[in-house]
Amino acid sequence: GAFCPAEAMSFSDTRKPTSFVEKAALFVLGFAVVATLQAAGGWWLNSGTGVLRTVLVLLALGVFAALWRSGRPWVRACALWAGAISGMAVVLFWIGPGNIWPIVLAVAAGVSAAAVFGGAFVGSAVARFWH
Repeated sequence: GAFCPAEAMSFSDTRKPTSFVEKAALFVLGFAVVATLQAAGGWWLNSGTGVLRTVLVLLALGVFAALWRSGRPWVRACALWAGAISGMAVVLFWIGPGNIWPIVLAVAAGVSAAAVFGGAFVGSAVARFWH
C-alpha cells in the first residue's frame, strides 16, 4: 500500500494487518461525511462554524477509527483522512475551485489531518487505558 507517515507511530499498535475492507470502509466514510457536511452547510472553510463542525466530526471519526478492535489504528486513520481529503477535493472542484485552490486544498489537508490524527491519538490513548 501507499506510505502513510502515521504508520511509523505505534500507539497501541496491535501488529495485526488492517484489511482492505476496513480501509475502504473508512475511506468511503470520510468521503461521505465531507460530502454530507458540504450539502448541509456549504464549503467548510468559508466560516468558523463550518470549520468547527468539520473538525469536531473528523475528530470524533478519528477516535472511532482508533477504537476499532482490529488492525492498526494509524492505518485506519490514514484511510479515513484520505477519504476526507479526496471528498474535499471533489467538492471543491464541483463548486468551483477559484484561483487559490492549491492553497485551499493544502489548508484543508492540514486542518483535516490534525483533526483525524488528533482523534486517533485520543482514541488510541483511551484504548490503551481500557486494556
